[in-house]
Amino acid sequence: TAHFYIDDVPPPGEAPTFDKETAFPVKDFVRHVTELHRTQSFQREFKACTVDMQMKTQSSNFPEETKETDSSAEDRHRTPLLLDSGEEGKSTDRINTNYVQGLKGSQSYITTRGPLASCVEDFWKTIWEQNVGVIVMISNQEGKGKRGGDWFWPPETQEDYGSLLVTEKKCKVRAFYTQRTFSVRSTKKGSEKDRTVELYHYTQWPDGGVPEFALPLLSFEQFVFIYDALVEAILFGETEVEETHLHKYVDELFTTQTTGGTQMQEQFQLVCGSAALENRDCSVIPVDRSLMSDSSEESLDHIKASFVSGYRMRREFIITQNPLPGTIGDFWRMIWEQRVQLIVSLPGTEGGESGVFWPHREPVNYGTFTVTETSKTCSSLSTEDVLVGESVLEVRLCSAPCWPDPEGPPSQSLELLSLVGGGGPGGGTPTAVHDQAGGVRSSSFCLLSSLTQQLEAEGSVDVFQTAKLLNLMRPGSFRHIYQFLYKAVLVLVTRRADNKEVQVQISAEEGTSLQSL
Repeated sequence: TAHFYIDDVPPPGEAPTFDKETAFPVKDFVRHVTELHRTQSFQREFKACTVDMQMKTQSSNFPEETKETDSSAEDRHRTPLLLDSGEEGKSTDRINTNYVQGLKGSQSYITTRGPLASCVEDFWKTIWEQNVGVIVMISNQEGKGKRGGDWFWPPETQEDYGSLLVTEKKCKVRAFYTQRTFSVRSTKKGSEKDRTVELYHYTQWPDGGVPEFALPLLSFEQFVFIYDALVEAILFGETEVEETHLHKYVDELFTTQTTGGTQMQEQFQLVCGSAALENRDCSVIPVDRSLMSDSSEESLDHIKASFVSGYRMRREFIITQNPLPGTIGDFWRMIWEQRVQLIVSLPGTEGGESGVFWPHREPVNYGTFTVTETSKTCSSLSTEDVLVGESVLEVRLCSAPCWPDPEGPPSQSLELLSLVGGGGPGGGTPTAVHDQAGGVRSSSFCLLSSLTQQLEAEGSVDVFQTAKLLNLMRPGSFRHIYQFLYKAVLVLVTRRADNKEVQVQISAEEGTSLQSL
């Protein structure tokens, strides 16, 4: 772990102070990062900023109070705690907090480890004394098992931590983070009014659970990630757009620039990466970290199923190819083991029909479970209810064989979203989506579903980040659907605006009617 002195002049062998000569103007930074990638020079810069500075860390040596041993708090920049009356002799160093320099000063941030149960009171005391308004927590929630050392907020609605009363006001769960809002109040007489503290809990760091790499290599990959994230910010800025500004934003994306290209094309290239854009459907292969795993010894790799994140859950969708005659049993086993309650079937017409894989009239046995059709609704979008297994799992199957090509009218695609959204399952189980190769059709459905949820919840959409996350989990899913996504979202925004206008008109008419009575 690299440590830097903040206010003091570093002695020889320690980290250098900020040097304007090594800083890059924004206009040159993208070219600089491109050159670092081309020449594989990141390792040199990484070594330069991770020298061993041999700082004093005696005050942070409380192994019984901390959970990790790979980093320690440097003594000179520790965050002090004030002693209450009657606390003489009690250590105030146990949670290992350090000031960290930011753009606006030497105490812009406070870094700390996740507190153990015995240190939670000191943690909240630090939050209060340092007037902290935002907490950022980086922890893989799934990897921690039961609620334990990582959780420092009230197990119920509120909790006393020494002289501080902490109350949880709001909780918003998303695929990769959870945002909680707390009210913190001192119970001492004459204390000031309540304060609001926001907690942003990033639950998937690193992605995929246990890191695949040793810590030095993992740290290096995060170092490169910072560069790439800055490049994205410089090139595209804030890509989440409020619905009232979306039409103007899309017009700008389609405007031809002096280079002859458009920002839409640049975004698409960055979404897909340099492996570019000529993938055929048959080249869609899920990456290892997103592959399905099952409870049996036999792998399900041959059905090419992978988890894909949505708006509310990291594993909101399962994308796979159409079941083949020899893999239908494996497909239903996947549905059973993942407790899937909704299947979206998009077989398409490319390469011929996939065939019906669900039973008609008579139940079909697949080893340890039986699949039974219980009802059917016929329309251009058909839905079927099936029962799987003796311990019943009710599954709804929505089949749309005429799912439009992304070049078609977006309004047709939204019809399926409306049907699925009207009767989708709850309980946090994934939705299975399949097409001929688990590619363009399935991806467009998952993306439109996520963007629709975001639009309804926040009144804004981020097509760029949503599409990039899906492509990272299932490379090769994109061909010509990026523009289609923006066009479909514009249709959604227009519909929402029309509905709001109608509601306002109805409210006005009802008000007029009441006045006339």
